[in-house]
Amino acid sequence: ARVFKELTPREQEVLWTFVVQPDDYELAFLLNIEPQNVRNHIADLKSKLRLRSRPALVSGILLSLWRASKNLENS
Repeated sequence: ARVFKELTPREQEVLWTFVVQPDDYELAFLLNIEPQNVRNHIADLKSKLRLRSRPALVSGILLSLWRASKNLENS
């Protein structure tokens, strides 16, 4: 979860919306941006989070959330 704090508010918005709606056109509609901007944001996020694919992006988010929940349980 610490990695997500390094993202800008817009990157966080794109990332969380992407988890719910991974289709570029639907995501563009929801965020009121062009589909190419969606692709650019996703590419930037993959680079920033050192992930190679879109499925890895979703898996990385879920794994990070799972780890954060385990840390809360152990607190």
